Amino acid sequence: MKKLVLRNVGADEIACFHRDGVVQLKNILSLQAVNRLRRTIDRAVCHSGESSTAYNLTAIADTIENGAVASLDAMSDGQHNIMALAQTIEQSGRNLLRDQRNDALKNGSYFLESAVAEKSRDFRALALNTALGEIAGSLIKSSTVRFHDDQVFVKEPGCIDHTAFHQDSSYFEFEGEQACVMWICVDPANEETGALSYVRGSHRQTRRFKPNTFISMSGFPGSEGDDLPDNAEIESWPETIQYQSEPGDIVVHHYKTLHGATGNRSRYQVRRAASFRYFGDDARYTPKSYVPQRHWHTHDLKEGDPMHAACFPLVWEKAAQDEAA
Repeated sequence: MKKLVLRNVGADEIACFHRDGVVQLKNILSLQAVNRLRRTIDRAVCHSGESSTAYNLTAIADTIENGAVASLDAMSDGQHNIMALAQTIEQSGRNLLRDQRNDALKNGSYFLESAVAEKSRDFRALALNTALGEIAGSLIKSSTVRFHDDQVFVKEPGCIDHTAFHQDSSYFEFEGEQACVMWICVDPANEETGALSYVRGSHRQTRRFKPNTFISMSGFPGSEGDDLPDNAEIESWPETIQYQSEPGDIVVHHYKTLHGATGNRSRYQVRRAASFRYFGDDARYTPKSYVPQRHWHTHDLKEGDPMHAACFPLVWEKAAQDEAA
């Protein structure tokens, strides 16, 4: 593989990550890496009909909006019980997070796919690249970095569906402070196309929030934690910031940092992104019965165990001479 990362992470970027819970690494990913990632995302979308972890969230939201939740039973045997989640949204009384439909324009879809690294050799090679592991290790200040999982997000032009603000930690079965998520957009991500927004400093608060359904703030059935207000309120908070990104940038956030996004109001520009999740030395297994089932995470860990299992591959380890320094 040609050079993936073009530069090291600076001390000011590390300080920003710890202060704000999020940092934008400008011009750090090579063009070859961006193009390779773009191709793997396109292949994931193309083959989504064959995957039990791929969902068209716009189609699901349309079904809920049209009062046809029972029809979702046919697609509820994959990673998520979609009908149960849809019923939860209906019963919660909380609105779907979407813009008003403009019938004069083509309304694109919001596509989500998980565990692409389990299906694509090219995607896995990128996710497990030592250069990305070293970036994660520098930011979370860990001597080891392991890969947790991944997701791909695509919002087509005219997508009216927002992404509910959430903490990634609510969906993960581990606890600790050394964990981060790399959001890599292979298209321009801005206010129009739906760049992610982050609540600076939210990684330091002790409150924990329910995992939600992304298209609504309603929490997963049986989930623990507090409810969050709707996106519009969070977006008005002074601590909320949006990073506009170009291909080659990586936005990295602490896994407890609140973040969300609008739809894609562009008429022509798709917004494709990959999310790589990494954790460090202090992660300890914490089972949660209400989170999505990750069938690719097979292990015999017990609660409180270090997350040392083959399904969480070691991506990077600090050299002995660096430890001594």
